[in-house]
Amino acid sequence: MISVDVTISGTEEAQRRLSGLHDAIRFRLRPTLAQLGQEVADMGASFAPHKSGTLAGEIKARQRESGSSITETIRPGGKAFYGQWQETGLDTMRKPARRRGITGVRTRVTKTGTVLVTARHGLMRRAAGWSEHPFHLPAHPFMRPAVEALRGRIEQQIKAAVDAAVERG
Repeated sequence: MISVDVTISGTEEAQRRLSGLHDAIRFRLRPTLAQLGQEVADMGASFAPHKSGTLAGEIKARQRESGSSITETIRPGGKAFYGQWQETGLDTMRKPARRRGITGVRTRVTKTGTVLVTARHGLMRRAAGWSEHPFHLPAHPFMRPAVEALRGRIEQQIKAAVDAAVERG
């Protein structure tokens, strides 16, 4: 994650002059972050494992503003919810599936006195001996290498946007 924090300190005169830069910097950073986010998303999609292509197709960049911060988030979503585990790997315990089958019988007596026996279907209980077993999904990073490959360009573009806002402000 790349984070840029700016703290303004100094005399009241300097703070008053610099406080107007806040909007100018935001105005310059919005399109810059959107462009960089799309570049990282495209590169991440090219590095993503391509078994079905779903993961690469679901990597999206999204920009959010709250308070005094602008955040560009690039991640897989939608059908590719598993992208996080693909990126970092997964070690867990898996339980065997519960199967459907005959779970018992149902008996009823008709008006004529005949006994009807029918099977009752449902989820079977896990029998003794069914236990959890380990499940391992190896890590296949695709977003981290994309960010690392573009890190210099990201820092340069953000610095250029802030410098342009300061010169104009």
